[in-house]
Amino acid sequence: MTVSVYGEMTRERNTRIWTLWQQGVPISHIAQVVQKPPVTVYSYLLYHVGIEPKIRQWRESFFQLKRARPHLEELQAALACLRLLTNLASLHRLSPERSHVMKV
Repeated sequence: MTVSVYGEMTRERNTRIWTLWQQGVPISHIAQVVQKPPVTVYSYLLYHVGIEPKIRQWRESFFQLKRARPHLEELQAALACLRLLTNLASLHRLSPERSHVMKV
């Protein structure tokens, strides 16, 4: 077992991290107190569910896009028809070149 140059993560350090974290002390300050790198303190808190993810909130623009969705579906259907017609035309050599098959 390899030991960090900063020393082991002892029970005292763990307790000190949790106490300071619950008091609202910044991670960088906690790291100085327990003599560990800030990333170690962050990882420890994250692993032990001490850091809660931000609550997700929907942007207003999301709802505007959702309302515009019927138009999006109509456009997708039109593009599918256009691809089909272009492919049929190229198969029957109705287009000037076969390489003009639309790739959307």
